Amino acid sequence: ARQFYGKLFTRVEAETGAELENVVYTRSKASHYFVMTPTRHCLERCGVLKDPLCKPALASHNLDRSALDAFVRRIVAFPFKEGEPTLPTAVEKDKGELHYADGGPQLFDFSRMRRMAEGLAFVAPPAKNKEIIEDEAAVGDATDAPAQGEYPLLVVLAGDALVEPFWPEGLGVVRGFFGALDASWAALRWASGAPQTVVSAEFAAAYGQLKSLGAQSRSRVIRDDEAGYSLAPSSRYRVVCHPPDAM
Repeated sequence: ARQFYGKLFTRVEAETGAELENVVYTRSKASHYFVMTPTRHCLERCGVLKDPLCKPALASHNLDRSALDAFVRRIVAFPFKEGEPTLPTAVEKDKGELHYADGGPQLFDFSRMRRMAEGLAFVAPPAKNKEIIEDEAAVGDATDAPAQGEYPLLVVLAGDALVEPFWPEGLGVVRGFFGALDASWAALRWASGAPQTVVSAEFAAAYGQLKSLGAQSRSRVIRDDEAGYSLAPSSRYRVVCHPPDAM
């Protein structure tokens, strides 16, 4: 990622024309797999986008496939690791031919992300159930336990449904796990008798921290003691606190 290897990515741009945010290389028995995030500006500069004003920019008719092929091959041929041969060099040494395993390079738009404004809601029982409950309450003893279905249903989002992943930062899995832990904590608090307002406020505080978690903000958002992480958001986030009885 550029934030960790700034000088290397500056060299990549100078030698290939590719302004990248991230690049990932994976090797299997059948193929060599590259994933990268070039900026729109460099795609325009390198002629990959025929018309910079076209919407959507990545429409098939707006892509110069030959320019995209040359763009990708320049990056693949860049020596990312000093002392190790590049992929084209290694393939040529084995008297092989470098070709695409599928239909060639593809482009996807990661320029915009979506996330839920709120990740937790209490859904009231259906009206039919409410009528049944009201009828039972009218003929039953006031000290009886609440009838099944009387309480609102707790609905909590986690993972990609909560925050659309932005894989160049390498935080998709982390946010997914943290979101699942936050959702589990909310369910535990609700099941333990905490009021809706408290459960909602605690989840909102945790979600606010989760949204602000980034490569540059990590040390300010989450705690260093990973072995101490638990369901309680305060065990993971630095600025989320809970009353003693909630721990």
